[in-house]
Amino acid sequence: KGKLTQLTTLRDGRQFYHPRWSPDDSYLVFDTSTKFGRDIAKIPADGGELEFILNEAYGERDPVFRPGTDELFYASDKTGILIFTAII
Repeated sequence: KGKLTQLTTLRDGRQFYHPRWSPDDSYLVFDTSTKFGRDIAKIPADGGELEFILNEAYGERDPVFRPGTDELFYASDKTGILIFTAII
């Protein structure tokens, strides 16, 4: 059986949602929030500091990689409604 390792620590009320492995399994991407709105961040697979990929005034959420690529798709409410967007 594998060993459990805590990768994140909840600080300042931060919440984490929808974790996904990167294509090379080196990090996890997820959406995160402290109050209102969400942003997309990543953390190394073996733990470490949170790094924002997207940290905008509007909300970004539900990150997912296109299979076999490093293209990241996510939902954004930049236009006032949730639409799917890609980082290519």
